[in-house]
Amino acid sequence: SRLSMASESVATLPKNAPIPDEEVIYDRKNNKKLVISYDSDDDGEIYKETREYRIERVRVSTAVAKRKAWKKFGESSTDPAGPNPTHTYPGEIVNIQYLQNKLAETAGKASAEEEKAKPKQAVTCRTCKGAHFSLQCPYRQI
Repeated sequence: SRLSMASESVATLPKNAPIPDEEVIYDRKNNKKLVISYDSDDDGEIYKETREYRIERVRVSTAVAKRKAWKKFGESSTDPAGPNPTHTYPGEIVNIQYLQNKLAETAGKASAEEEKAKPKQAVTCRTCKGAHFSLQCPYRQI
C-alpha cells in the first residue's frame, strides 16, 4: 500500500506544556491514515500538526516485493515495517535520463537508418553468408 497526502493543518496549544507523543489513527473503512504530531518553537509555544493520508494499494513487481521483505539494518534496524518519515519522504516518481544514454540512442538511430537502406535477405547461409539455406551451400564440406 502507498500513502498519498490528502491534507495538513496546524493548531497551537498553551505555552510550555509537555509535548504529547505522536498519534497515528487508521480508518480502514475509508482508507485514511491520520497522523497527529506536536512540535514546539523557540518561544515555548506548542504546535499541533495534523496530517491526513489516503492509503492506496499498488501492485509492484516481484523484485520490489522481495526487497520490501528484507530485514532493516543500520540506524533503521529498530524501525517498524514501512518507511520511516524521518528518513524517507514518499514523493513523486522522477524519471531521469542520463546524457550517455541519450548519446547512445542518437547513435543507435543513425545505424538503424543505415540498416533500413539495405535490403534484407530472407535466408542466410552459415557457411558462406549467401542467400540460400546452409544445407544447399555449394561450398559446404560433407
